[in-house]
Amino acid sequence: MGKKKGKGPAKAGGAAAAPVAATREELIAAALAPLSQTVSEEELEVAREVVLDELPKLRSAQSLSEALSSTLDDVGVDAGEHLEDITALMRKFRLGLANPIVTVDTTAGSFKCELFLDTMPVSASNFLDLVGTGFYDGLHVHRIVPEFMVQLGCPHTADPKTTTAGEGAPAPGSKFTVKGVDGIDLDPPRVVVRGVDGDEAGCIPDEHTEKISNSIGTLAMANNDAPNTGGSQFFINLSDNPELDWWTPGDSRHPVFGKVVGDGVDVIAKMGKVPTDEDERPSKPIKIKRIALD
Repeated sequence: MGKKKGKGPAKAGGAAAAPVAATREELIAAALAPLSQTVSEEELEVAREVVLDELPKLRSAQSLSEALSSTLDDVGVDAGEHLEDITALMRKFRLGLANPIVTVDTTAGSFKCELFLDTMPVSASNFLDLVGTGFYDGLHVHRIVPEFMVQLGCPHTADPKTTTAGEGAPAPGSKFTVKGVDGIDLDPPRVVVRGVDGDEAGCIPDEHTEKISNSIGTLAMANNDAPNTGGSQFFINLSDNPELDWWTPGDSRHPVFGKVVGDGVDVIAKMGKVPTDEDERPSKPIKIKRIALD
């Protein structure tokens, strides 16, 4: 069964948006807090140096806390009882590293998006892989529903008048590598193979892990209202749409993997008000000139 036309969320009739990353200093202080009552100042400074050394090559919260535990063991400090607390704090503070930013340059204006590589690594890495190959460049916005969402990313929309908008996806069986929060491949590497046939052709596994709501300005995976049918297409929420969250009742389950930042929210708001035809396409085509990693 092929992809149905109009692939994307259906408008009906919350949870909190992604947390804000801590500064590096706040991160280190929080991670070391569980140790401060049981180790000397000298040992605490050793731990701090480990954190500073490990952050640039960080793969995960667990890898950092294990490195910290190992180093403290070397100086005679047992951090085992604190390891779980440290790991939880690292996750809470989103690892203290900045998520990647991309610039989307369109004929209706430019805007920047943060990709949640820290909390949604598969979906964000899929998007980054497509950006890196120029997949989105030259495509067109193919669906706008005022006060609901703007949808784009279908490869068929290189022709803005195509009758198959919403049915396309990346190449079936194509691969990408999941990135860590520092933009470096995970260790060991994690390779995702996009679906080969049926509705899942060219699509990735649903990343139903983090409860990040479809709030205004967020980017979410478009799909066929069926499992594992999100590929290259995504939409930007023009309002808060909690009914699209993957953990809520109903068939519409759209994981969020990024958000528009800065003045880009104004660009998207204006885009959401442009005239459309009977198929919800912009009457005047809106072309994606380029999406690039900052």
